[in-house]
Amino acid sequence: NIEVFVEAVSERSPSLNWPSVFDHLDMPELEITSTAGLALLSAVHRQACGTALPARCLLGEWTNQVAQMQLLSHLIAAKATADVDLSQARRVENAPEGVKPELACWLCLDLTGSLLRLSANGFYQQAQTLLAEGVHGAPQLLLMALVQMARVGSAMETQLQAEMLEQLLPRFLSADSAGLNNLLKRLWEMQPAAVMRGMVQLHAAQPQSLLRLLDLAQSFGALDEVLRLKSFAFTLDLAAVAQRKDLIDLEPWVLQSLAVDEHAFATATMSYLREKLLGSGGTS
Repeated sequence: NIEVFVEAVSERSPSLNWPSVFDHLDMPELEITSTAGLALLSAVHRQACGTALPARCLLGEWTNQVAQMQLLSHLIAAKATADVDLSQARRVENAPEGVKPELACWLCLDLTGSLLRLSANGFYQQAQTLLAEGVHGAPQLLLMALVQMARVGSAMETQLQAEMLEQLLPRFLSADSAGLNNLLKRLWEMQPAAVMRGMVQLHAAQPQSLLRLLDLAQSFGALDEVLRLKSFAFTLDLAAVAQRKDLIDLEPWVLQSLAVDEHAFATATMSYLREKLLGSGGTS
């Protein structure tokens, strides 16, 4: 009986600070093997403190990462039934309205951050499996959260963050609708480098997406910025199309690219011309 348990502990230790107890769950002996265990923990907090268990008690950097992974797994599995308050944790910026209660955990930016941190500390497979649920149920929310994580290409970006962005960004970049275009503009405002890397990845996988990518670059007001990327297989293709549409003057762009990295750009240009003139299997 939870009520009796809390009353007995409080009588035995009248000065016990119950909120502090739950703020220090990160103990070596903690083990939560089921969603019932999380439910019991939440029920004790509800009885002792009168509120739902704050999400901060489960998130952040833990020493007992096995227990934290267990707790986060159960939190995601419990969906809307867990008596855990996620509202005070950092939330995904510009999130859409009307998120279903069973998907509300993906509004919690710190949940995604904790999973990525755990993935880099020996729990890659478990974190990947949990994030895959976000990909399936709330891909837009998860994508927005991932873009708000570490800057792409930085030392702080985890392998799992990079892989999830590669899985999600090209999917949204390739689809053309007013709603998705607004989403992409918000993502661009959050982290242009992530969107540009996604554009390069989409072009590599689907070269026929070039016109779509050109339209997006223009809609971001960032064609010049995109054309400064050092992913020359992409930018050469993009520049050629932009020139045909009278959006750029090709010669100044070529000269500028040569000035930035003459050898790499010249080599990429030769490969590009060889492929266009002779086909991908051609030789000089």
